[in-house]
Amino acid sequence: MDIAQVQDEESLKRYLDALPEDDAVEAVKRILSRTSARYLPMIAIEFAENQHLRASGATAVPFFGAVATSLVANDIKNKRTLESSAYAVASVATAVAEQTATYSSFFQSGRYGNSGFFVAAYAPMACFTSTAKQAIPYAINALNSLVPNRKWSEVNTDLLAKSGDPVWYAKMSGEYRKSWEHVQDVFENDPSADWSFWIAWYERVLSGRDFLAADMAEVLSTLGKDDWDKGPAHINPMFDGVLGLYRAQDADQIIAATPLGEDVTYDEENAVLVLRATDTIEQDYLVDVLGQISSACRLFESSDVARNSFPLTTELRILDEAQTIHRDRPVLILKDVSRVLTRLAKKIAIGDCPSADQDAEIGDFQEILENVQLDLIGLSPEIRAYYQATRPAVPEGDVSLIAEGARAIAQSGDEALAEALTTEAAIIEDTEEDEVARRNALYRIAGLTARCYRAVRVTLKETASVVKDFAVIGGAYGAVVYFSGPAFRTLLEIFFRSFP
Repeated sequence: MDIAQVQDEESLKRYLDALPEDDAVEAVKRILSRTSARYLPMIAIEFAENQHLRASGATAVPFFGAVATSLVANDIKNKRTLESSAYAVASVATAVAEQTATYSSFFQSGRYGNSGFFVAAYAPMACFTSTAKQAIPYAINALNSLVPNRKWSEVNTDLLAKSGDPVWYAKMSGEYRKSWEHVQDVFENDPSADWSFWIAWYERVLSGRDFLAADMAEVLSTLGKDDWDKGPAHINPMFDGVLGLYRAQDADQIIAATPLGEDVTYDEENAVLVLRATDTIEQDYLVDVLGQISSACRLFESSDVARNSFPLTTELRILDEAQTIHRDRPVLILKDVSRVLTRLAKKIAIGDCPSADQDAEIGDFQEILENVQLDLIGLSPEIRAYYQATRPAVPEGDVSLIAEGARAIAQSGDEALAEALTTEAAIIEDTEEDEVARRNALYRIAGLTARCYRAVRVTLKETASVVKDFAVIGGAYGAVVYFSGPAFRTLLEIFFRSFP
């Protein structure tokens, strides 16, 4: 029977009955764990919105734990290490479901069936069923309870899913995305517990990114019923080590996407982040490059263009910075030259500047700078990588967060790093600035932020417990504590979306 023929409960049962026993069991587990994960925000929203549930002291954490356990158990080889903890979290989630049934709109309105909480609660137990006869009712109950309007296309895709496939196959649909964003907002403003781990974990589940099942299993296998009964303030910090690994992976990916010709180290003795240039080239080459730029600028000292409403004042100012402020940094010189060439081409295209055919000095200016650009790109792989990297559009809605983050990190930097971050923050905030400059500012802030995080993480030598370590040393190490807070997590997510 073809999966495409699965269009209702009866056809699903026929499909599962026709599979070999082990394959049927695994298919049911995929349906249950993935369906529960997909609609987890709709369960969590009840705890965010329902005042009776909040007053009862019930929280969403056992349901996050139950769904996480089912996904982890499906993704590791030795899942038996999780069996006792799976039944522990399932029993707590079931008890919460029974306790809250009378308060929840899941039960009163029937929006998503009459047992949505229970499906998520049972998810871990289904992972340890051994026969299709035991397992199939779990899948049918999940579809009855959590799949609105019987979205069989989702079921069909779940039947084909492999480990690491996204829970949402296309863009997360409006209602669920809004629910998840609302849950995030509530979690981030919860004074009683830090939900950073569960937010990061669920974002990875949604997109199909590796959520480090083996590392999670090590934590989950240690948790018993007493732990889950104590709630999020007790449970959530248990996953700080995994959260540290998530952030490390995100930062490393951003670093790979943002070649800079500069790195950041951490001076632990003085508790300061130090900017270090890595784009050095032989002095003779550098002198030659700067000489070419100087000759390009001298073309206009007494030209007709200079005497008649000169259109390249800003461009010459940029090149002056290349010869002074950035004279020892080939990558930044390349950035300046490339920016000038882009601005020049745009001005010629819209008629704000004569073309090379119309003015010989403009032609010479353009040719010299293009040669400088080619020379710099050819001098080292690092400079070439910087030039070829993608500069994404600035996410306008996040500009204030990006600028605030850059300035917060600058407080922990030496003079060079502080100047770099504050300068780029001002550029990205300036909507009158040209698009190339703002994209370059986003690129550099993202790259430096990720490198700052890596520098401190490496220095501490405790990657898995980096978040805890930051919290402990924050008082003595000043603004470095920024890296342990929700603002940094948000900033890292913005950069990760921009540099996937």
